[in-house]
Amino acid sequence: MNNVETLANVPEIVRRGAAWYRTLGTDDSPGTKLYPLLGNLRRTGLVEAEMGIPLRALALDLGGGPPEGRELKGLLVGGAAGTFLTPDELDVPMDFGSLRRIGAVLGSGAVLAFDDTACVVDLLWSVLSFFSHESCGQCTPCRVGTAVLLDLLAKVRSGNGDRSVLEDMRRVVQVMEVASLCPLGQSVGLPVGTALEKFRGEFEAHLREGPCPRCKAATEVYV
Repeated sequence: MNNVETLANVPEIVRRGAAWYRTLGTDDSPGTKLYPLLGNLRRTGLVEAEMGIPLRALALDLGGGPPEGRELKGLLVGGAAGTFLTPDELDVPMDFGSLRRIGAVLGSGAVLAFDDTACVVDLLWSVLSFFSHESCGQCTPCRVGTAVLLDLLAKVRSGNGDRSVLEDMRRVVQVMEVASLCPLGQSVGLPVGTALEKFRGEFEAHLREGPCPRCKAATEVYV
């Protein structure tokens, strides 16, 4: 409840009433939401829209879509602990219930779009680096698990491994989901699982053919 975005709604609800507030958004997710638009979009920034706005409207209309000459490859929705989605899922409404029904989360509401110049392996590396840095280290599943995931992904990124590496990553996140003490370790499975599920071909290509130019040239990790 002590969220600035939540508290900012209170004055208008007090002034106009709860019935007015429920005219915005959806039945189970009333009101508006702040949606940060990030990545390979012509217009990035922070927008406010009603809960339930289609992801397509956020990314392609308000965000302007990918730069000229580029194609939308995918989106990471909900922040670092969010879900990788494909362009086929652009029509999902951005509210709690609708995203939950497709196995995704609203989270922070962030929409990070990436075009056909991006590498999902490299993007997941940045996400896992964030988790590893943010882990408090109190529990072993999270402290060790995030480090092991980075080691396994390093094999994929450099092309030193086989498909068993991807299954090892799945097993690590399964342990983290059930054994970590807090949501940080428990939520790693979403970005890892959906990246491996929806962009598996890209991971297998790295293992089969070696690092892509983006991974090969990367010397720093940006989150």
